[in-house]
Amino acid sequence: MTSGNAAASVVADSVTLLSNTWNDVNSFAYPYDPAGGRPGNTTTYRAAIAAGKGLEFVQVAGTSQDYGTDGGVHNFLRYLESWSGTLYYKGSLVSFFYSQQAIGIFKCCTTVYGPPTRGYSFDSEFLTPALLPPRTPAPAAAARSPPTGWSRAPTTRVSPSISATTISSAAR
Repeated sequence: MTSGNAAASVVADSVTLLSNTWNDVNSFAYPYDPAGGRPGNTTTYRAAIAAGKGLEFVQVAGTSQDYGTDGGVHNFLRYLESWSGTLYYKGSLVSFFYSQQAIGIFKCCTTVYGPPTRGYSFDSEFLTPALLPPRTPAPAAAARSPPTGWSRAPTTRVSPSISATTISSAAR
């Protein structure tokens, strides 16, 4: 069974999606001004993503409504540009843990990025096991895995083609 798509997955502490117009030079030239030099345009991604989420904490009086939140599911995927188009994402989002590296306070809407129009949808091909990305954990396999939830790929042992009798005959 083929769908014309390649199954892909990303597993990371956090995932930042960049548009087709991203330019590393602009991120250095405009580090605190996404609207001034980091424009984002319509871009499409298709992948399963497993990443950590931010910790929520108590909102401090006098701060914005989203201060202290993790940004919500619509900000699970992170951005650095001032978007003028739509981010089309088709896949599956999973969070099994809290981020360990990307743990700064959530900042919205002009401080770090200008949000895209979000065109998120679940990829129904993930309902067919044969179309899942390689090494996708299965619930039964996860129950048998080490505490991290991940295990090494099984290796195939190759039997030696030389027997002990052949070795002793050659030694004579």
